[in-house]
Amino acid sequence: MPPIWEVVGGADKGGILVRQGKELTSEPESSRLSTGALILEKEMHGERMRYFRLSGTGPEVGWVSLKVKDKAMVKRREEKRKPRVLALHGAPSNSNIMKFQTGQLRKLAGEDFEWLFVDGPCAWKPLPGSKLMNLAERTPVEKAIAKDKPFVQWYSHPELSPEETAAGKGYELDVDFDNVQYENVDEGVRFLDEFLKSTSACSYRLVLRETLFAMCVSVQFMNAGVAVLSTLEILISAATPILGAACQPFFRSWLK
Repeated sequence: MPPIWEVVGGADKGGILVRQGKELTSEPESSRLSTGALILEKEMHGERMRYFRLSGTGPEVGWVSLKVKDKAMVKRREEKRKPRVLALHGAPSNSNIMKFQTGQLRKLAGEDFEWLFVDGPCAWKPLPGSKLMNLAERTPVEKAIAKDKPFVQWYSHPELSPEETAAGKGYELDVDFDNVQYENVDEGVRFLDEFLKSTSACSYRLVLRETLFAMCVSVQFMNAGVAVLSTLEILISAATPILGAACQPFFRSWLK
């Protein structure tokens, strides 16, 4: 992962000067990069650095000087933090269920990793009597594992019309999923994007259980060039000892 720097200069001026180019004669930005802000190194030319802002206020991107008159403006952060694993539940589900499903994997990973769990932004409700996985009422076991949290999802399946329900659609395994137009997918990606940015910069492995959402996240993050991710690896998750044993070398190799 590229180095992270902290702005240490400019406390008496509301931050440090940011320019649009690496040359000291290039156009300055109208606002300053706040003291204490964390920035990600994108490019280095001598004593000039192009950055991406991770926290604080000021221009999101630009060029800053490492020193001004031998006084440090930014300082590289040397501390090493644990790699973070962002575990995303399936649907309908929630973070309590994902914690249960990843229990074996977290046990094998040990204390070397920090795990983050988050709940999807879209509400979910069952269709009484349906046998479809995404519409059927949750089992007593699932409800017990979910505890006090509602079942949610990352995007929405289109609701059936009264006519479709009256015709019995959605009760049997008769839905043509190839032609389903899912809803709120962009909202789900934005929700996750905001969550990642709010947790500051760190390394992630993304644990996903939904192929469609995994694909959307991968494509949209790559297109947007989201800098809070150093890596984006898709791991189809299940709560089995076999998966945990298979993933143990993956986690250990990352620590080397």
